[in-house]
Amino acid sequence: MNDTNPEKPEEHAVRLSVGDPRSCQATILKVADGYTVMVGLEEGSRMRMLSESSVDSYADAEAVAKAFASQHEFPWYKVAVISS
Repeated sequence: MNDTNPEKPEEHAVRLSVGDPRSCQATILKVADGYTVMVGLEEGSRMRMLSESSVDSYADAEAVAKAFASQHEFPWYKVAVISS
């Protein structure tokens, strides 16, 4: 049988290691009607915004940031959280 897609999914998985060059930042801002949360992942010299959401509470904003970091295999304890 001919395999038309020789790439395996695990070849694209990103695993953290001691020398992982990635960094993740969550910015939580208080706005008039709740909070805005923005999550970005920096890989090398590129910053990618993963999420921008509006939520009702700080706890909800933190939950959104945790979920997006987790989806990108970034542990919460390594996420830089900036809030105002």
